[in-house]
Amino acid sequence: MKNKLLFSCLIATILLTKCGVKGEEVKESSTQFKEIKGEVKDVAVQAEKQRLPEVNSILEVNSPQADSYSGNVKIVEKEYNYTSRKNNCSIHITYPVVTQLGDKAVEQRLNQIIEAAFGVDENSIANPDCEDDEYNKGAEKHYITKDSVLSIVIGSSWRGDGAGRSFGSISTLNLDLKTGKKLGHQDLFEESTFSEFRLFIQNIVEARLDSFNTESYNPIKIEEVYGAEPDEELSLPVYSISDKGFSFHFSPLTDFDEEIFVSRDQIRKYLKSSE
Repeated sequence: MKNKLLFSCLIATILLTKCGVKGEEVKESSTQFKEIKGEVKDVAVQAEKQRLPEVNSILEVNSPQADSYSGNVKIVEKEYNYTSRKNNCSIHITYPVVTQLGDKAVEQRLNQIIEAAFGVDENSIANPDCEDDEYNKGAEKHYITKDSVLSIVIGSSWRGDGAGRSFGSISTLNLDLKTGKKLGHQDLFEESTFSEFRLFIQNIVEARLDSFNTESYNPIKIEEVYGAEPDEELSLPVYSISDKGFSFHFSPLTDFDEEIFVSRDQIRKYLKSSE
């Protein structure tokens, strides 16, 4: 009797062990099936996206790096995406939005100027200028000064279908947060000394360019840096504003991809008193 009981226990142990192995195998197969099913689902989603003839959307990007505060003002970032299989093109734009300003009319006016500068105004979205290329645009950085000036550096790049490289440009946008006005030379610099100031900056650029050209196989002319015609009178490069001074930016269409900073103390006599 004792021997029969021992034999029965041995058989039961063997069977349970085998069932356990089979159970693990079934569990593993089930997991693999779920993974395969998930992969099939992902492929189906991608295929569905590719079938979409056109995508035109704006999203708010909740990124801490996109936020900037000055008093009650908050700058948030939004994202605009457009793709068209018919035109074989895509547009991707990230742009800042002024919020919590207090004066809703000024806030709306500022955001309309920003939207137009970034190409996300109603007309641009309704009629995308996009064919056989890839276009990207975004705010590389922005500042809010103590004098309530919002200064935005805008970087753009585009690549045609089949092109080996992208081409880019730099522009800036300077806005008065108090009035909602776009600021130009006449708002920032004294008219009586503007010509002198323009030559002052031009001399700095030429000195930097001379230093660059001594090490370059392809010397660059100052007109190319300014984006001007050979006989055109040079004005000022695009510039951004901070509490410390002014930064002059140059287009990366040339190899001379530079940013030249001058402090407020260096150009104090050229600035309007409000500056």
